[in-house]
Amino acid sequence: MSTSEPDDEHGSEPLTPIYPFNAPGEAIYLYSGPIGGLNGSGLKGTIRLVPFPSPELRWQVRAPETAGRHPRIGHVGDRFELTAGRMTGHSTVSSASFDSVTGSSSHLEFESGDLLENALVHWMNLPNYLGNETLQYTNSDGSTWSRSRLALEIDGWSITLDGRPDGESLFKEDVGLARYVLTHVMDLRRADGSSFELESARRVIEALRLSLSFAAGRWVAPTLSDGFDTTGGKAWRSWSSPICAPYERIGSPVISPIVFGDLEAFLEVSVRKLLDADAANTTRFQMQFATQTSNLGFVENRIFSAFPAIENLSWETFVLGGVVSKAEFEKTKVWPTARRLRELLVRAHIPIGVDENRLPVLHQLAADKGVDGPGAVTWVRNQLIHPKDLQARLYTRESLVVEAWQQSREYVCMLLLHALGYTGGYLSTIPPHGWLGDSAPVPWAAQ
Repeated sequence: MSTSEPDDEHGSEPLTPIYPFNAPGEAIYLYSGPIGGLNGSGLKGTIRLVPFPSPELRWQVRAPETAGRHPRIGHVGDRFELTAGRMTGHSTVSSASFDSVTGSSSHLEFESGDLLENALVHWMNLPNYLGNETLQYTNSDGSTWSRSRLALEIDGWSITLDGRPDGESLFKEDVGLARYVLTHVMDLRRADGSSFELESARRVIEALRLSLSFAAGRWVAPTLSDGFDTTGGKAWRSWSSPICAPYERIGSPVISPIVFGDLEAFLEVSVRKLLDADAANTTRFQMQFATQTSNLGFVENRIFSAFPAIENLSWETFVLGGVVSKAEFEKTKVWPTARRLRELLVRAHIPIGVDENRLPVLHQLAADKGVDGPGAVTWVRNQLIHPKDLQARLYTRESLVVEAWQQSREYVCMLLLHALGYTGGYLSTIPPHGWLGDSAPVPWAAQ
């Protein structure tokens, strides 16, 4: 599938973010005014989203001296319910001195209970997407230039996603570890223009968080959100300290960010599945673990993340799907992990051999043991957890554990795409990687 160029010749006006697109390492000021909860009265303070060394909501209040005495308003580690304007949330004291107290909050939120007309969601560290519509920007001298936006309609929801104007040049200079920035603003509303409940919006935003993180091969985050009622009034505000991976220009995506047709097709099936109450729990579990296989901790952690998703997929497919009885499936000698994985791969027409050119060490292990790909990666996983042979040489076989991770990740990502019913193109997670636009059809698409 080829990349799609924006189709609007004249261009649309970009969305106006409520919170500014920050430079790498730059904090975003969210609030200045009375902050309550520490000692029962409001103390003057500020709240910021601090992106370095990792994203965090941080607050600070001044504790003025009174009659020559300093108030005792908290100890490090104390937890309390912070209030700031109409925002509330659990907070923890990080440090305290004679005249100030600082701390952090995981989530601060306000909701009026009114129906929403639309919501503006500010995303952190999304990839630089090639969209399907044109945005027209005007410089101070009157000259114009354009970028693209993603405009989607999924399950009755209209989703408009605009990247920051400087997205293409954002990380051209080395910024060290300061790689957390707001990259996109999204407008969410019902496609038919009707109002909606806040909980419905939360479910869609969460489905998009999981879907876009899996597609990008790293965690991305909706961190600052505002919702508006039918009169344009503020009905919801949400600030969070997000789970988010550092920005990567390329990273290790599963779905190309520049092939719009693939991204649209993937989000269509993924968001719908995650919004389905019957499948949301299993699909959510599988997608979380599949995403973790890209960059969670050590390579061993990534292997360990792949197998719970595989086990869950096999249980859903064979037991819940009525193919095999629960009693039969739980006979591990009849249905060992390698067989469960192999049966899933065969059903999806995914090759079960190990590519000798791309994964030479794992291929040699499979040849030595007389097993296929599922058998090889399962053997490595088992040896890591319950080594039976001290001469197994997991770590003296150069790159074996790394290649077992790469093959395991490829398996779980493709199996999840198959379970979702996705039939577009994908990017292999096994190196060497090609161009971002070189997506290949999933193997079951032609069956």
